[in-house]
Amino acid sequence: MTTITLIGKPGCHLCDVAREVTERVLAELPEAVAERVEVREASIDDDPALFDLRDALTGAHAEHS
Repeated sequence: MTTITLIGKPGCHLCDVAREVTERVLAELPEAVAERVEVREASIDDDPALFDLRDALTGAHAEHS
């Protein structure tokens, strides 16, 4: 099993685009391959470690609400 984790946050238009692209790519795969791929979503709003990782990768220093 292959797991793809989409990390984003509510209201993020680029996160929506990433989700749509992932869905399109999976739809083009042979069924036997696509059924072995699991897509998970994680929100930086729900996981402080992901929020901090976002800051470290982007240089952003936004308040975590």
